[in-house]
Amino acid sequence: MHLRLWRPRTLLGSVALSAFVLEGVLLLGAFVAIDLLLWRNMKADLESAARTEISWLADFLREHEVGGRDYLLEEAREHLGSRAGIVMELREEGEVLFRSEELGEKRLAQEAGFVVAASAQPFWVASESLGSYRLAVGVPAVNQFRARRQLRTVMAVCLLGGLVVAALLARALAGKATAPLASVAEAAERVHDRNLSERLPPLRRHYDEVERVRHAFNQMLSRLEAAVLRLRQFTADASHELRTPLSVLKIQAQGALSSGQLDPQAASLVRSQLEEIERLTLMVGDLLTLSRLESGSVERASVDVADIVLESVEHFRAVAESRCVDLTVTRVEPSLFEGDQSQLRRLVLNLLDNALKYTEPGGHVGVELSRRDGVMRLVVTDTGHGIPESDIPRIFERFYRADPSRSRRTGGAGLGLAIVKGIVEFHGGNVSVKSGVGRGSTFVVELPLLETLSYRILTSTS
Repeated sequence: MHLRLWRPRTLLGSVALSAFVLEGVLLLGAFVAIDLLLWRNMKADLESAARTEISWLADFLREHEVGGRDYLLEEAREHLGSRAGIVMELREEGEVLFRSEELGEKRLAQEAGFVVAASAQPFWVASESLGSYRLAVGVPAVNQFRARRQLRTVMAVCLLGGLVVAALLARALAGKATAPLASVAEAAERVHDRNLSERLPPLRRHYDEVERVRHAFNQMLSRLEAAVLRLRQFTADASHELRTPLSVLKIQAQGALSSGQLDPQAASLVRSQLEEIERLTLMVGDLLTLSRLESGSVERASVDVADIVLESVEHFRAVAESRCVDLTVTRVEPSLFEGDQSQLRRLVLNLLDNALKYTEPGGHVGVELSRRDGVMRLVVTDTGHGIPESDIPRIFERFYRADPSRSRRTGGAGLGLAIVKGIVEFHGGNVSVKSGVGRGSTFVVELPLLETLSYRILTSTS
């Protein structure tokens, strides 16, 4: 049985545990009530039998006491011991006149109750005073004790079996009670930022409380979808509208520089403006890329990612040499993939650009592409500064920088890794990073392969 079922912190566990405890208490209470009721009836029967014997003994005493004490004792020894299974005791002012042999030295109780004789057999005792005499009679209770033990054994077995049944029943009841909520939760987990148009379907069985939750969640999704669509549309429209004025500004600044009519100070200012215009142009391009990824407006085709990796490495070869960074392809296996070729190239270029930016001269950047169990695995490793552990969960966010002070030197707008994540998620994969300050970083991209190709290894050195 799953341990989660009995965890009180979960609704399922709380309902199951409560039902199990309630059923267990009811079973135990029922068995205790049966035991007490049956024992009460048994004691009533024993009391009745003992009172009958007391009446007989009183009649015997009245009949024979007229002959004197010696005659009474002689008749008692002769006749009282002949009553099978019954024990008797006759006293006069504390002196024992007669006691059954089964009692030995055991004295019968002065009041009603149980007594165990020398033979280890239990008796139910009833007593009564008759003049100066004290009469006590014990009727055998061994059969009643045996029946009670047998009943308790049967009830203990039934209780254990009942608890097992109670546990199964509690699990079934808890599962039935929480199944609608689990269905709503499972449907909600399938909703993410790329399928906000989906809604939670109606349940097979209608429950007012769960239907209220489902309706409220669907309304929230509608509002969230509208807000996200407005934001995406604004980003796309703003980025598109900014491209034209940025192009005009760039052309005008380049024209002013090429005219040769600017003094050195003005020319320096225009060159600085051109750098900022270039940064803005790149940022707008990145935002448009993200908008296309979010809207799903990219083309898919069968491509070999190995060719893209090798082309991208050669593209950055000169950059790596100028920065005195060793750029090496350790392994590349053919990986046929169904995706957008330009976006996959952008994915590899962004990872390589990020690795080279933060690797100091004399460092190393390694690239590896492998296949296993239908998954393509791209690994980009660098020996750069590394990323603080507190920043790792946020490095794939838009405009986020682990070290904002280096943004001017390294360039970019903090969108490169956000684009990487967007491309990977669009193609149904996942991206992760392992890093530490002073230990470099390792980015791992995993994407599902279209089909398995023959194995080959390509190596390249700087």
